[in-house]
Amino acid sequence: MADVFVSYSRRDSAYVHRLVGALQKHGKDVWVDVEGIRDAEVFPEALRRAVEGSDAFVFVISPDSVHSPFCEQEVDRAAELNKRIVPLALRAVPDAEIPEEIRSRNWIPAGEDGDFDASVTRVVTAIDTDLEWEHQHTRWTVKALQWDEAGRDRSLLLRGSELATAEQWLAAGDGKDPGPTPLERQYLTAARGAAARRQRALVGVSLGIAAASIALVIFALISRGQAIDAKNTAKSRALAADSQTQLAIDPERSILLARDAIRTKATPEAMFAMRAALDASPVRFRLPDSGPQNCAVLGLPSVAFSPDGRQMAEGTCQGNVVIADARSGHVIRSTKVGGQASSVAYSRDGSTLAAIAGPRVVLLDPATGAIRRRGPSVGGGGHIVFSPAAPVLAISGNANVTLWNVATGRTRQLLHGRPPSPGLAASSIAFSPDGRRIAVTFVSQPGPVANGILLVDASTGRTLAVRGQPFGGRPNGLFYEEVAFSPDGKRLAAAEHPLEGGGRYDILDARTLKLERKLNRLADVEATTVAFGPGGRLAFGAADGTAGLESADTGRSILPYQGSTAAVAQIAFSPDGRLVATASQDGTLRVWSAVDPAAPVAQLPGAFDLRALGHGFVTSEQARGRLSVQMWRTTRGPPEPPLVIAPTTDADAIFLSSDGRFAGIIPAPDKAQRAPLHVWNVAERRLVASVPPSIAPFGGEPEFSPNGRLIAMGKPPSAARSDAPQRGTGGGPPSGGPVLVIEDVRTGKDRVLGSTSCGAGWRTQPFSNDGKLVAGGDFCGHVNIWNVATGKRVGHEFAIGGELARLFFSPDGKRIAAAGWNSTITVADVATGRIVAVLTDHTRGVPTVEYSPDGRYLASAGLDSTARIWDAQTLRLLRTFKLPDPGSLAVFTPDSRRVLTLDDGGGVRVWDACTACGDPKALLTLARTRVTRDLTPQERRTFEDD
Repeated sequence: MADVFVSYSRRDSAYVHRLVGALQKHGKDVWVDVEGIRDAEVFPEALRRAVEGSDAFVFVISPDSVHSPFCEQEVDRAAELNKRIVPLALRAVPDAEIPEEIRSRNWIPAGEDGDFDASVTRVVTAIDTDLEWEHQHTRWTVKALQWDEAGRDRSLLLRGSELATAEQWLAAGDGKDPGPTPLERQYLTAARGAAARRQRALVGVSLGIAAASIALVIFALISRGQAIDAKNTAKSRALAADSQTQLAIDPERSILLARDAIRTKATPEAMFAMRAALDASPVRFRLPDSGPQNCAVLGLPSVAFSPDGRQMAEGTCQGNVVIADARSGHVIRSTKVGGQASSVAYSRDGSTLAAIAGPRVVLLDPATGAIRRRGPSVGGGGHIVFSPAAPVLAISGNANVTLWNVATGRTRQLLHGRPPSPGLAASSIAFSPDGRRIAVTFVSQPGPVANGILLVDASTGRTLAVRGQPFGGRPNGLFYEEVAFSPDGKRLAAAEHPLEGGGRYDILDARTLKLERKLNRLADVEATTVAFGPGGRLAFGAADGTAGLESADTGRSILPYQGSTAAVAQIAFSPDGRLVATASQDGTLRVWSAVDPAAPVAQLPGAFDLRALGHGFVTSEQARGRLSVQMWRTTRGPPEPPLVIAPTTDADAIFLSSDGRFAGIIPAPDKAQRAPLHVWNVAERRLVASVPPSIAPFGGEPEFSPNGRLIAMGKPPSAARSDAPQRGTGGGPPSGGPVLVIEDVRTGKDRVLGSTSCGAGWRTQPFSNDGKLVAGGDFCGHVNIWNVATGKRVGHEFAIGGELARLFFSPDGKRIAAAGWNSTITVADVATGRIVAVLTDHTRGVPTVEYSPDGRYLASAGLDSTARIWDAQTLRLLRTFKLPDPGSLAVFTPDSRRVLTLDDGGGVRVWDACTACGDPKALLTLARTRVTRDLTPQERRTFEDD
């Protein structure tokens, strides 16, 4: 038997040869395959026996070894036998490509440019840990394997003193890493059973057999339970990973996969995946599928909301008009109208529902679904829309637009013989909100215009404006599919695709048809449908199933609507603008949220501080040539008038108390570098204290104590000489660097706590919730904590290994979190200074971190344009919010239920902190309200039956 087995790729032979020599110099018997393995050779018996007979297993991590099937077999065998696995990181490999048994262990760095001797020393230390235990482990493993391969021959079982030694080893195995294998346990159990049977034979063979049988059954049940639990854990994690990959493809499928992951086992990965999927999916409900809509008529299927927003109607290829509850998706009734229902529309009062029924228009009673009457012929199909100002239905078809007064039954042709061409053929039509204008997409041939948009007077048919492109196959020609007016009637949205392919959405002037903005250019995909909603929001659909919501003003994407597998034929806003419905040719009609969860409640480009209140928040802002503090409501209501605390922006510091009650301002210092301090009561809008001039702050913004009576701030070294009394770090004299002081607002006296050798000075100095402690962190990343009353240092200094951004105490004062510009969050024990954990999920600098008032969560915002929520106890990541700009602040509301973020663009956003994040039952209940289907058999085969 060997001390260590080395698993590696032959491409790393030079390094491994050196490693083996070094281990042998340390007295280690090393087994290493120097001959290699032929490409077609099965996992050799010699290698299998070598792994089994070695005390430790060293795996050399490199791109070649992690992809080697033979190395994979060696790792699997070592893990199966619970060998001590020592990963040695030689060359960088993405984490996801490394076997789980290797990835989950602490790696020893062994880069080719690293300290080779230090790496070898760490390997030897790892091998020698519990060395006698490992020798015994290998000894019993080999014997157990021999016993198992011999058909569990009783003659190979341990007896006497050897059995007693093995049982002592097994009893000491609790908590060991690696621990005994199931086969070793079975082997020793069988050996003890045999010994017991021999002993009990003296008093009764039957009693011995019964006892042994019971023991084996119990052991089998325990082993089976452990195996099932491990299997469920692995499956849950795999489903959670699949859920994450589906976020960008179909968020609803992502929810379904996360749901099944939690049902399998509520692992942390499954719950994180569920929360992420719920955040990503805007779908609210969907109507029962109507089957593939492969109709000959352009624009199928169709959808419309009733004017009061309580109903919605769907037209299908099968000639059905489905009426459903627009709040739940519950189907109220379905009416067969005959032919293909290519378009549906509600009258302005909601009392009539019109639908295309093959060659004609029919009018239905929305309350009963009964057909009231049949109207004009539309020829080969078309599009219908009711006027918002009169009982008039506009119908495109028969190469024209027909206006039908449904009250009188009269009809008239709107475009016949009108410019721009006598051969005009209309397709999509839209009324302006006042009903006075009609926009029509058309095709005409012959004539000067092949395809375009015609704007006509609804009363006279007079042409008001024309937009089109020359015909004849020129590459800059365009085809307009659909048009929609904005709610104020000033703009027109048009879905169009050029002749050379692709598509886009244009914003036009609704009176001149001049182009104002081009939106959402689609590569090789035709734009099919568009709708204008309130607040400048544009809903769009495309021929490949793409759909979404974006700003017509900026082109910024607001929400993607993912999941349709075929062309989105029609899209529509609900009357209140809170929902969007999409009708797809794959037979699905989905209803989505049109409310942007990341919409800012305030846009403050000049804001640089933020504090949450019970009913809103307070900001300090530098704008319009002044410094001001303002109180806001989180319901997007108007703010309180600003409290102007300085008529100019010439100030050295402006800062808020943690509860938003007080604002402090320190004007720019005079020539002697001295400045006063002014404290304002924000709610009462009055100055409560003015402290005489003293040495101006140096470093980060000052911070209030919880009661607002003390202020901690950094000052230059001269403050240690000018202000008294003084205390240095830990109670000693200052060292001559920038000092940390506490200033009494009532008396104006400073007390020096300590100094730092970091020339950039102090960055952050928060008080604990009870005001008894104050922490100081300098720009260089060193953190110290003092007792406010005594000025003595608490615990030991610790460092985060990079530039410090912000410190924050946990509510109970036992931990402190440090945000760093090195993209980490360091959590330390206050009493000892011991670092508890370093969180590395942010990919760029972290300017802020904060505990929730109830102590359950930790929030952070980063320059990677994300805000994150962590479990404050386990430090497990619970939730991630995407921000449009780098994050600068994340603060909790007093009830800990919401988080406010401030980004570099000045956007203040309100988020649910982490509803049900740690409660699998609550997450599943929430998921049931956000899915409209179950996984298909094909999806189950793809994701669950791997």
